[in-house]
Amino acid sequence: MNQERKRHWWRNRNLLWAVIVIFAVWILILVSIIVDDIRGQQEVGFWEWVGVLIIPVVLSAGAALLTNAQTQRELTSTHLRAQDEALQLYLDQVSNLLVDKELRGKPPGSDLYKLAQARTLAVLLKLDRSRKRQPLKLIAQLELISKDNPLLSLRNAGLDGADLHEVTLLDVSLREADLRGADLTGANLRGSDLTWADLRGADLTRAVLANASLAHANLLPYDRRNPAQLNAPHLLNGSDPSHIDGKRYLTPAKINDARLTLTSLNDAFLQGADLSGAFLYRADLTGANLSGVSLREADLRRADLRGADLRGADLTDARLGDAKLSGVKLGSYSWQDGHTKQSVEMTTILHRADLSRADLTGAVECTREGQERQVTTRWLEEKTALLTGATMPDGKRYPRSR
Repeated sequence: MNQERKRHWWRNRNLLWAVIVIFAVWILILVSIIVDDIRGQQEVGFWEWVGVLIIPVVLSAGAALLTNAQTQRELTSTHLRAQDEALQLYLDQVSNLLVDKELRGKPPGSDLYKLAQARTLAVLLKLDRSRKRQPLKLIAQLELISKDNPLLSLRNAGLDGADLHEVTLLDVSLREADLRGADLTGANLRGSDLTWADLRGADLTRAVLANASLAHANLLPYDRRNPAQLNAPHLLNGSDPSHIDGKRYLTPAKINDARLTLTSLNDAFLQGADLSGAFLYRADLTGANLSGVSLREADLRRADLRGADLRGADLTDARLGDAKLSGVKLGSYSWQDGHTKQSVEMTTILHRADLSRADLTGAVECTREGQERQVTTRWLEEKTALLTGATMPDGKRYPRSR
C-alpha cells in the first residue's frame, strides 16, 4: 500500500506541474494578445487561436487533478477501513478462542494453539507499522505472551519497522521477535524477554529495559538493501560484523542513510538487564544506564559508550576493541534485591575483556563510599591484560607491549 501511495503522489505531482506550465504559457499568450491589441493589430493571429484553445485544456487538466485527488482520498479511506476491519476481526477471533473455545485449557501444541498463532502472525503482517501496536498490546494484556508462560510465540512475527514508541510491554516474551528498524523510543520493556531478538537498526533511545533479557540479541546495523546481511544464521555461521566497514554506504557518517540504520540505545535504562552474548557492534549506547548488566561475551567493538554507567557490569570476555568509553563510570554499584530486600554490592568485572584500542579518556571509578576518582592504568591492568593500544583515562596511549 505504501508503494501505491507513492505512485499516486508522483502522479499528482506531475499533473500539478503540467497544469502550472500550461497556465504559465496561457499567461504569456494573454500578454502577447494585449500587446498586439495595443499596437493595433486587427487580424486574428496564431497566438489568439492558441489562447482560445488552451483554456479547455487547462480546465480538463484541472478536472483530472481533482479526480485524481478524489481517487487518492477514496483509496486511503478504503485502506484505513480495511485496517480497522482486520483489527476488529482479530479481536473477535481472539475472544472466541479464549471464551468459547477455552484456549487456556487446551494442551500446548494443540490445533487451537496453532490457529491462534497463525491468526496473530497474519494480522501483524497485514497491518501498517503504526497499527501493529494494537494487537501486540491486546495479547500482552490478555497474558498470551507473558514471559513466564507464553501461550503464543512472536518468533519471526511481522514487527519489523513497527511504530512502538512509548509502548508499555512489561514482562512479556519477545523471544526471537523480528524488530528490525522498529521505533522503540521511550518504550517500557521492563523485565521482558528479548533473547535472540532481531533488533538490527531498531531505535531504543530512552527505552526502559531494566531486568530485561537481551541475551544473544542482534543489535547490529541494518542494511535495508541487503536485509539478510548480519542476520542470526550468518552470524552463527561465523560472519564477522566488522567486514561492513569496508563499504562506503555503511560508514558511521550515514547513520540516517536509507540503506543503513545503526541501532540506537542512547540514554536507555538497562539496569540489571542480561545482554550476555549480544551483538552490539557499533551500537549507540551513549549515556545508557548499564549498571549491574551482564555483558559477558558481548560484541561491543566500535560501540559508542561515552558517558555510559557500567558500575557493577559484568564484561567478562566481552570484546570492546576500538570502543568509545570516554567518561564511563566503572567500579562499585549497590542495589536492593526485590525478593530478599537485602542490599547487594557489585563491581565492574573486566576479566579477559578486550579493550584494545578503546578510548577510556576521563573514565572514573565509583567507590563503595560513593566517591568518584579517575581510573588509573594500574586499576585497569588488575582487571584485564588486553589493553594494547588503548587510550588510558589520563589521555596516554597504552604501549603495545609491557
